[in-house]
Amino acid sequence: MFEEDYSRYRLFPLFLTGVAFVIASPLFWLHGEAPTQSLISRGAENVDLYNRSLPYFSFAFERLRQGELPLWSNAQWCGIPFMADPLTGIFQPLYILFYLLPADQAMATTSFAGLALMGIFFVLFARSLDLRYTSSIAGAVVFAFCGITAAAMTHPENMATLAWTPLLFWGIREHAREGQRAPLVIGALALAFCLLAGIPALALPFGIIAILYYLIHNLVPLRGKTIRLSRVAMDLALFLGVATGAAAVQWLPSAFWLFNLADPASALWRFSLAGAFPQDWNEMAGQLVLAKSGALTPVYYLGIVALLTLPPSLFHRTARLECLFMLLLLPLLLLMVWRGSGAGSAFPYAALLFPAGFAAAVLVALGTDRLFVDSRDPRSVFIWFPVLLFLASTAFLLYAGSGKARGLLLVALCITLPYFIFRAGWLRRVCGALFIACLFLDLLLATKNYYAHPYLDRSALPNQAPLRTAPPPDEPEYEGKSLTLAHEFNAGFQQNDGLMTLRPAADGTGIPVSRWQQPWMELIQRHRAAQDISPYQDDPATSSEFQRALALAGVTTLRIAADHPFATSAWYLNQLGYRLQQRNEYGQIWVSDVDFPRAWLATGWRVAASPPEGLKGALAPEFPWQTACFVDSDSPGFEALAQQVPQDPVPGVAPAGPRTVCTVQQANQESIGISLNAPQPGIVVVADAYYPGWHAELDGSPVPILCVNGLLRGIAVGAGEHTLQLRYVPRAFQTGFAISFSTIAALALWGLATLWRSALRTR
Repeated sequence: MFEEDYSRYRLFPLFLTGVAFVIASPLFWLHGEAPTQSLISRGAENVDLYNRSLPYFSFAFERLRQGELPLWSNAQWCGIPFMADPLTGIFQPLYILFYLLPADQAMATTSFAGLALMGIFFVLFARSLDLRYTSSIAGAVVFAFCGITAAAMTHPENMATLAWTPLLFWGIREHAREGQRAPLVIGALALAFCLLAGIPALALPFGIIAILYYLIHNLVPLRGKTIRLSRVAMDLALFLGVATGAAAVQWLPSAFWLFNLADPASALWRFSLAGAFPQDWNEMAGQLVLAKSGALTPVYYLGIVALLTLPPSLFHRTARLECLFMLLLLPLLLLMVWRGSGAGSAFPYAALLFPAGFAAAVLVALGTDRLFVDSRDPRSVFIWFPVLLFLASTAFLLYAGSGKARGLLLVALCITLPYFIFRAGWLRRVCGALFIACLFLDLLLATKNYYAHPYLDRSALPNQAPLRTAPPPDEPEYEGKSLTLAHEFNAGFQQNDGLMTLRPAADGTGIPVSRWQQPWMELIQRHRAAQDISPYQDDPATSSEFQRALALAGVTTLRIAADHPFATSAWYLNQLGYRLQQRNEYGQIWVSDVDFPRAWLATGWRVAASPPEGLKGALAPEFPWQTACFVDSDSPGFEALAQQVPQDPVPGVAPAGPRTVCTVQQANQESIGISLNAPQPGIVVVADAYYPGWHAELDGSPVPILCVNGLLRGIAVGAGEHTLQLRYVPRAFQTGFAISFSTIAALALWGLATLWRSALRTR
């Protein structure tokens, strides 16, 4: 497409390439995500966008715009360590758009930017292999717009990972070529950016493949190459050190978060995309050769035109190492995907399709480069055997393909035949440009997704939802919590709505919970999934358990979808102590007339061997939960508790009244200040989730935080007036930030020193 030059990275051709991908990316995204046919608003394929991605990014970047780090959130499950979840992506460079735009718009524009970067960085990588611009852009088109990428482009975390992947391999290839460490450091930073996207199921396979690629390039003996094992080991250590050091700000607190989860494996390997996966070999073969799409993008579709270039890639001479590596990698990954998809493992083997797609795109670039070889190139005398393979592949696919596929194949044949016959330099540029256009058109027509995206579905936005919870007017410093009774596909009542409205909530969906929150989640899920009200009517114990659970967590608001059984059971909700506040065709809002405090004093306590036992005991009908609590025996400071607070009220001292309220003086997401006058020693129970990383000071002195009632925080206090301050200060984040800051600072100093030495040498 462009004139060849001794320089592999001329500015003008790269600029034109960048402009082309910047224009093509939104065109491809909008065509694939906004087809003219009617959209499917909610479904299993896209519900993650509404229940996790949109609320996560809305909450995280709204708080960042307010100048706050979203370390903690009260908007789910009585409180969660928000930023420790890697999917928040706070430190992902590609998410800069979330600072500037509303979350729904930023989700779309991030995909635009990710697709463009995939194409641009792939061209850089292909140029490092000495491929022509025509073949480099052909491979980039396949990588950025093939079926698996189109299936992932709705999810920002997937796109953010893929955007940096070619730059990772470019750094390794340039380091192997020139022996300089600067490209290797850039590749390591690209791997760190992949990790910061928060999808280990994507980042780790690419990282492992990149390490293998590095070792092959540095340990395979080639002509005139000297292998120095000490240098190879040092450079690999530098690569891994920079990558892990730069990403430590996210992954060190995430490691601590995973350790405290009820199900760390499912949280670590979270992965989703909107794509059609084949059920058998016939369906997979059909996705490869049929240029059509259904309600979802066919994930195996590489492009019927792109398949023609794979056989000629076997005869590429100047990039034999890459050709062999990718030829071995591609079938191995596909086999792992196919065998692993039915193995019942927690790891999502479908994620391995992404490195398989990258390997296929590299082979497409190599095959195109072998076909569009210049007549003056020494390889041109061997052009006819690759051309014969190209023609044989065309004949076979014309036989096996559909009507649309045959039309595309004939167009590709008409484009390439003139060059194969005449081999003129100007004709190579024209035919190469038309061939790239044919590749793009092929993928554009075959990759559509009929499931709606929040950018195209205005009902997903916070200001468009049908019912909003009105804050209680009598207690502005503590608005209480809300709880949603609705199916996860319900468009009007999103269970993570608290993240978008910045309101406390006692439930959520799709969010990993700690081992202390797991029993609470299971209890709430039983009531949220109710299909019939009769069990609650027939079993007073169940009704009492639910009522106590709501009171313990301070739930002042119930948001009930119109299709939930509770929506037609006003008598039961009145029995729970709630009254109707709002109603429309979407659902109802019920509020409590009881003043649930944020914190209260319990003057008696019992021992719980585990959090589930503590929650079960607190909800038992005979337990005086308003004046007593269960304390987990594994809590910090439990050994000294009996000396501070007697298990029974102190004889001769007037006991505290039911739910003796402690006054909340100051509260935000990461801190709460409380004042109280205790008539006798007791435990201050705070209706927020217990979690390591919270620190308490009683009258200015540090005190341990107990796990009470299986879920909540408790602080032992003596009789008299006290001030209590709780702050969330995660040590893992502070340590991770220090490591990442030191890594970036060291790299900056090293870069400045290198530039200084270079300037001195040129004088």
